[in-house]
Amino acid sequence: MAATNQECSAILERTPGAIGPLSLTQILTEGLAVSTLAWNGVEGTLKNLSSGTYPLEKTLYLVIRAPASKAVRRFVTYLATSEAQRILEETGNLPIPLPRLE
Repeated sequence: MAATNQECSAILERTPGAIGPLSLTQILTEGLAVSTLAWNGVEGTLKNLSSGTYPLEKTLYLVIRAPASKAVRRFVTYLATSEAQRILEETGNLPIPLPRLE
């Protein structure tokens, strides 16, 4: 049993036939030698997730305290930029429009 995501990925990489809980983001950003689980013959790719043909997903939420500090507001505003959206996609995430905080 692994206590951290990194311990889990290490076990998965060295255990043939193992199945475990990793995100596409962790696989891509850490360059792991594992693959996503195909579901009903559909590979776990960002394209398939985006099209709705791959159903296994994890939703992440950004929760901030109100009123948000200026630094937090700037960060949330940055997340809605095309640069941040591109980075999210490159790291295995489906970007969504975020509200801009005033």
